[in-house]
Amino acid sequence: MTPSARHEHRPDVRFDGGDLDCGSGLLLLIRKHIDPLSRGQLLGIRSTEISVDEELPAWCRLTGNELISWTKTGKQRSFLVCKGRLVEREIGDRTPRIAQAAAAIAPVGRQPPRAARPALPIAPLAVMGIGSWPRPRWMIEAMYAHVEGRLDEPAFHETANDAVRLDNCQLIPLTDLLPLVDDPEECKQELRALDVPASEIRHPAVFGRLSRTRPLVAHEVDFAQTVTTKPVKVALPGPYLLTHTIWMECISDRAYQTREALAEDVVRVLRQEIAELVDAGASLIQLDEPVLCEVVFSGAKNRRSFMCGALSESRGPEHELGFARELVNAAIEGAPRERIALHLCRGNWTPDESVALMGGYEPLIDTLR
Repeated sequence: MTPSARHEHRPDVRFDGGDLDCGSGLLLLIRKHIDPLSRGQLLGIRSTEISVDEELPAWCRLTGNELISWTKTGKQRSFLVCKGRLVEREIGDRTPRIAQAAAAIAPVGRQPPRAARPALPIAPLAVMGIGSWPRPRWMIEAMYAHVEGRLDEPAFHETANDAVRLDNCQLIPLTDLLPLVDDPEECKQELRALDVPASEIRHPAVFGRLSRTRPLVAHEVDFAQTVTTKPVKVALPGPYLLTHTIWMECISDRAYQTREALAEDVVRVLRQEIAELVDAGASLIQLDEPVLCEVVFSGAKNRRSFMCGALSESRGPEHELGFARELVNAAIEGAPRERIALHLCRGNWTPDESVALMGGYEPLIDTLR
């Protein structure tokens, strides 16, 4: 949409977003002002941030709101956004107003206990959704703001829900992005050495007893079921992965005397989450255990490895596979087996193809049984 000379409609509410972009607070202000409006009412937004020219129209498409018009005079921009569609304005004028409270953001987390939902069946050999999609800049900035404590939980989830509705996205090859870095050649060398640049990795650690005071992802199943009629699959980190990754003797022993003690709490947390996912109607609950292949094909470690559990311990394949079996079976005990899956990762943590890609799956068969 190109800028207009002026707006043909008057906003019901307006505010000035200054130089904020969509990732650093403008979307929050938009939500604050647009949520109390009835469908068909108009919100006026003033801004001096150039990126809003593209990101606000995209946000409107994602959230089902309509960008009516926008103007530009120098750096000053003015946008007119309709909550819903403009055609609803006339309908709304002939019907009672919707109570403002009904449009408020729903609290993050699960609703009060309710009857379990039936799960939709998954066809044999179904192709599942791909895990990592590109994210708009405002979503990435919101993630950092949430991690740093500048964005509260409800606001973050509202932003994340908007991003889930994403359309018109492309996969950009890393080679196309190299001209944007300070030292392209150095970046090329890093990408050749690691499948995932080390600067992108955050390693978890435990400093106290693990607990689960709220759902991990169960509330996301509720949201996913509002935007699709297809079966919903959920992926969770497996109990062995979590235990192997989190346990670091120099830190974890402040809360747990042994790795096995930590594993008991990991299993308890996952059992609680799996039970809630079953009740939420998740068709498939997948436990991810990528470390098992490293255990089998790399053997006992006498060095600290890069892949999951960089500072953890490994006592050899036979012991580790037995430990993993016990944890997975304990985590899924009582859950409907037809709705449980196990994912093993083969070959994306090391550039050494002799470790990553060669060898049969025989060492894993007993565990998979």
